[in-house]
Amino acid sequence: MPLLDHASLGLEEAYILGYNVERLRRQRGMDVSTFARVAGITRPTVYKMERGEADPKLSYVRKVADALGVSVVDLLTPPPEVLDPSFYQRACAVRAQERKDRAGKRSR
Repeated sequence: MPLLDHASLGLEEAYILGYNVERLRRQRGMDVSTFARVAGITRPTVYKMERGEADPKLSYVRKVADALGVSVVDLLTPPPEVLDPSFYQRACAVRAQERKDRAGKRSR
């Protein structure tokens, strides 16, 4: 049975993916533009993925994993600090406030 190329990520999985992508990208000393070029995806896609706002195709997740030198499973596995529910709740609150702030700037 072939693997699906697209399956929707839940909010928590999207956040974990974004957290891991940003963390690993920074560990490797890459800015977003460089990373996007290496991974073969667009900068806006990287930004959305890192903010947990993207619902990327599996092919994109594979490209990202390859560019970071990790597996897809590694990208979707929460690091120990994310396993603390309060960490996730705080992070979601920060992301929600960022979205609200951006929406307010657009409406001006």
